[in-house]
Amino acid sequence: MIKKFFETQEESEQVKIIIHRHWMALFWPIFVAFWTVVFGIFAIFTLPHFALVLVEGVNLNLYVLFLSTWFLSANLYFFAGWVVFYHNVGIVTDQNLVDIDQHNLLNREISTLSLKDIQDVTASRKGFLQTYLNYGDVLIQTAGTLPNFEFKKVPDPAGFAKKLLDIQEAFVKRQKRIHHKL
Repeated sequence: MIKKFFETQEESEQVKIIIHRHWMALFWPIFVAFWTVVFGIFAIFTLPHFALVLVEGVNLNLYVLFLSTWFLSANLYFFAGWVVFYHNVGIVTDQNLVDIDQHNLLNREISTLSLKDIQDVTASRKGFLQTYLNYGDVLIQTAGTLPNFEFKKVPDPAGFAKKLLDIQEAFVKRQKRIHHKL
């Protein structure tokens, strides 16, 4: 029995490429969570010195509740960013292209495209950081009225585009051989 990577995977379908986003896609969740925690630690040690009323009686409980909520929010923001990062996946099989987009914690979209419907693949890197770290976007243009596929912030976009085109070319050749035999 073959391991299924997505719900609609056929028994005869072989996974060729699994691509996740580049680690730089986690930059903002890490940045925001880090500075939120730093500010919270700063508040723990400095606010009581400037406002002694914060650490007296009932106000102390409110102060601890506020800071606990502050740190919990930072952790939840990072966790949500990690889930979105980890579950955004592109899967190329020997027959289809599957784009799994996790937009937020509760919003997931899965799109499938047959390799025969791919018309053009464009890789792009914009700016110094994407060029230096070798990540960028890959746009897959489709035949007719089918929606285009876009993989954002993938590592080595040119290499991924080339591998995808090679797999697509092999698929088309295989389809032609099958039709000629019939």
